Amino acid sequence: STMQEDEEDFGQKDPPLYKCIQGILRRYPQGGQILKELIQNAEDANATLVQFYIDRNTYPTKSLLHPGLAVFQGPALLCYNNQVFEKSDWQNIQNIEESAKSENALKIGKFGLGFKSVYHLTDLPSVVSGSSIGFLDPHGSYFSTSLHPTRGRRIEFLKNRDAIIKSLDQFKPYINKVAGLDFTRSFPGTLFRFPFRNADACKTTKLFTQTPGPISEEDIQNLVKGFLDDLKYNILFLRNIRLIELYEIGPKLRDHKRLACISVERSTDIESRSLMQSKIIQRCGLIDEKMFSADDIEQQHEIILKEEGCDSSISVPRAGASTPFQAHMKGADQQLT
Repeated sequence: STMQEDEEDFGQKDPPLYKCIQGILRRYPQGGQILKELIQNAEDANATLVQFYIDRNTYPTKSLLHPGLAVFQGPALLCYNNQVFEKSDWQNIQNIEESAKSENALKIGKFGLGFKSVYHLTDLPSVVSGSSIGFLDPHGSYFSTSLHPTRGRRIEFLKNRDAIIKSLDQFKPYINKVAGLDFTRSFPGTLFRFPFRNADACKTTKLFTQTPGPISEEDIQNLVKGFLDDLKYNILFLRNIRLIELYEIGPKLRDHKRLACISVERSTDIESRSLMQSKIIQRCGLIDEKMFSADDIEQQHEIILKEEGCDSSISVPRAGASTPFQAHMKGADQQLT
C-alpha cells in the first residue's frame, strides 16, 4: 500500500557528502595551510621525513579504473612520509566530520577536518601505503555500481595484481616517484596524490557553491610560498619530523629538482627544551590565545637559521644565543619552473 511506502521513506536524511565538504572548505582556507595539515598528519604518524612534490607531468589515460578518471591524470601535488598507514588510519581517512584524535590525545589532528582542506585542490585524493591504494571519490561518480553506491575504492594491490595490470595507466602517476613504490611489493611509507583540479574537473565538481576556476600556476606558487613562509616556525613545534623537502617533477626535468629543504637538529638537553616550552606556554597565557603568530615566537626566541650556500629571500630572524632548535634551510622563494 502507499501508506507502507510512505512510512518506509520517512525520516531525516543525511545531507549529501559534497554539502558537508562545502561547509568544511568555507571554514578551512586555501594556501600553505594544506601542506601544514599534511605535515601534521605525518607528525602524528611518527614520521621523521616529509617530502612534497609538485608533479608537472600528464599521464596516459587509456587503461583506467573508470574512463572518467582521465581528468585526474594531469599535474598534481604529492606528499610522502616514511611511515606506513595503520588500520586505524584507513578508517580515519574515511571519516568526514570527526577525527579519531579524541581517543589518542597525543595525535593532534589525524585526518580531521583540516585534512579535508585538500578538496580545495582536488576532487580525487588518493593514498598508497603498505600494500594498499585508496581513492576518495566524494561525488560517488567513479567506483559506484547501481547496486552498490560508494564514495571511493581501496585496492590491496599485492593480492589483486590483475587490477594493476588491467588499469596500468591509473597507477603510472605513483610508480617510482619515491624509492620502493612499484606495486610489486609492500611500500614502506605513505604517498598521497592530489591531482590539481583542471578545467574539465571544474565543470563536474559540486564541492563549491559556485563553480570554481581551475588551479592556476599562481595558485601553485601561492601554495608553495605560503608554506615556505611558515616553515621555519612550524618545524619548531614538531617532535618527530627531522627533514621536510619540496621537489618539482616536470616533463622537462630528467630528475626531481629540489626547491627547498629544512632540517632540524633537536637538543638532547632536556632542561633547555623544557625552558623553551615553558616560555612558549607562558607567552600563550599572556596573549590569552591557543594560537599565536610567528611574530610572537620571533620576539620570544631567537631562531637560528643557517643558510647553506643559496640565494634566499626568506627573512631570517637575527641570530642570537643558541636555542634548543637549530633549523637549516636551503632553497627558498625561487619561482617554480
